Amino acid sequence: MCKLTERPRGRVAHERGNELKRAVDDYTTALELFADKNCIASAGYLGLARAHDKLGQFCDAALAIEQWVAIGPRNDTAQARTLIRDYAAKGKCAATGKMEGLLGMSFLSRFNVVVGKDTIKLSSRSGR
Repeated sequence: MCKLTERPRGRVAHERGNELKRAVDDYTTALELFADKNCIASAGYLGLARAHDKLGQFCDAALAIEQWVAIGPRNDTAQARTLIRDYAAKGKCAATGKMEGLLGMSFLSRFNVVVGKDTIKLSSRSGR
């Protein structure tokens, strides 16, 4: 059973003082340190996406939501797809939109996806 006992620090940094770069760093660290990714609530990923959005980093905002969706099928919702599509359109993020359209989210959920400035890296979640 999943228990969420802590609120990500990024949200606190963002709410107090509008320190968006610090919020991005804190959200990212909190999400990386969370042991069971299946137990993470959407709030951390949505907060990370909002912070990227406010910084004008729309492709990174889309990626945050894609990472949330990739955790499992329960996260692949119409709302998540709409957010990804909207952020990708705002940032003209060709790689993000192409990957969702060509491969489909259920396919991507089997991989760790890293979208760089000019590259996309997929690695198996199973370690093979």
